Amino acid sequence: MATFILVATISAVGGFVQAATGFGFAIICMTLWPMIMPVKYAAVTELMAAIVMTVGLAIKLRHHIQIKLLIVPFLSALLTGAVGVFFLVTSYEALVRRLFGFALILISITLIKRNTRRTNYDQTVAHPQILGFVSGIMSGLLGGLFNIGGPPIVGYFNAVTKDKMSYNATLQAYFILNTLSILLVHFLMGNVTFQSVQYVPSALLGVVAGTYLGYQIFQRISWKTMNVFIYVFMLVFGGILMINP
Repeated sequence: MATFILVATISAVGGFVQAATGFGFAIICMTLWPMIMPVKYAAVTELMAAIVMTVGLAIKLRHHIQIKLLIVPFLSALLTGAVGVFFLVTSYEALVRRLFGFALILISITLIKRNTRRTNYDQTVAHPQILGFVSGIMSGLLGGLFNIGGPPIVGYFNAVTKDKMSYNATLQAYFILNTLSILLVHFLMGNVTFQSVQYVPSALLGVVAGTYLGYQIFQRISWKTMNVFIYVFMLVFGGILMINP
């Protein structure tokens, strides 16, 4: 019983953070759940709970989804997801994590400098397709390595959208597509079993409650404040990858 309560609590925290800022559910859950359940079970539980959460948020924000911004990063992430899995099972895993941690730090510093000079939030980056391609590649590799491909995509959508509604709506739509593709792989690999889904009901209860509360914060937080949180988080996450690969 205690395990199910912990699963629900962690799910609620993750749902709150993602609803308020656009991301963070997978990072929180995949950091804490493996402490109380097998990693394979945590991955399946996270994916199933994330589908419910992201679909719910996308429906609420559906009028703000920018479909054109989704195509390039999603396709490039599909291309590199398998490569990430390859690095996961080779001796190059630690090196790749450090390289991506360094890349995330550079990206976040660049975006912070851009944001400090950004007085008009209707202006976006000059070449979104290029940034989307690079972000998608990084997201696919990170997702294949340890099921957390959000940070590069977060930086991309933050840079190419004009307001927090478009940012969050398009980001959740991307997560739906990406999560479905990863979940399909788990089905094909036989990872979705009764044992692996036993924690899903608890996770769903938590994520629904957390998402509802987090969305209330999202409606009140300013776009500029959200930018600061996003960039600081990317810096910290990049540092963690470099120090503790």
